[in-house]
Amino acid sequence: MSNVNNLLDTISSSLKLISVAISPIEFLSTIKDSIDYISNISNALLIDKIKRFLDHQDDDFDEKLKLSTQFQTDALNYKNKAKLLVNTINSFHNYKNIDIYANLTRAWLNNNIDENLFHRLSFILSNLFYEDINYLHNNIDKEIEITAENYIIEVNNLYQNNLLRIKNKFTWGASGGNEIFVSTDLGRDLVSFGLEYDKMNINENSII
Repeated sequence: MSNVNNLLDTISSSLKLISVAISPIEFLSTIKDSIDYISNISNALLIDKIKRFLDHQDDDFDEKLKLSTQFQTDALNYKNKAKLLVNTINSFHNYKNIDIYANLTRAWLNNNIDENLFHRLSFILSNLFYEDINYLHNNIDKEIEITAENYIIEVNNLYQNNLLRIKNKFTWGASGGNEIFVSTDLGRDLVSFGLEYDKMNINENSII
């Protein structure tokens, strides 16, 4: 926990520079440079996760401006938001999940999803393996039939996290039955804004 707090303080110090020393376009590079020179943090994996998250943010000026103002030092609950961001990134065990989280962050900062949906999807993402999400992606428009003979663990994980729902359930006695699963709106949001955000043609500042 002390490593997380030290890193949080370092990020906070970098963010404070925005209003007095640098332009928004320098924001991400300033944080990266600060992280590069941290010598008293032993958790290199956490640092690497945060750098990957920052590397997957957009390079254009507007995106950086929005990220900088989102976490400026006088923002409401600044430290809590920064701590939540760090702890969420640290919860991911697969770097591809970090990439998905970076896309969700971009969608939130562009006002394509509201803050409540962003946090809901982020929490769900931290509970899933990338294999679960990839399975959802590959079957997003399909009906998935599950029987006693073809149990699929990814389906169970997705269902438990409200990304799949049961469309039909059939039983034929004590020997078993089958269930038809389809994607929920939440599952479609995770795929659209987490995996396919770069493919979407949506206007900024318009929640859909």
